Amino acid sequence: MKDSLLNAPGQIGTEYNYPIYKYETEITFYTDKQLAAIEKKQIHLKRYEYLGVTTGIEKNTTIDILNTFYFDQNNQPVSRVQFLEIQKKICKEKEG
Repeated sequence: MKDSLLNAPGQIGTEYNYPIYKYETEITFYTDKQLAAIEKKQIHLKRYEYLGVTTGIEKNTTIDILNTFYFDQNNQPVSRVQFLEIQKKICKEKEG
């Protein structure tokens, strides 16, 4: 489950007025419907241009550590490192 909000209130980004900030909340569940993680992220998109033409976009993601939580399969809080170890054992890699 993923939800996102493009730009913060009062910050408007267009093709000609960068930077763009995207705020995203991702909620992950284990296969048994137990909560696995809540991650809040700020994604910063920076435009590169040459003679007025967009030539590329740099994407930087920062996890909001104060509003990000991870849980083991017993719904007990764990660290991100512990969560990634659990995830490697039970989840397939995302294709992309």
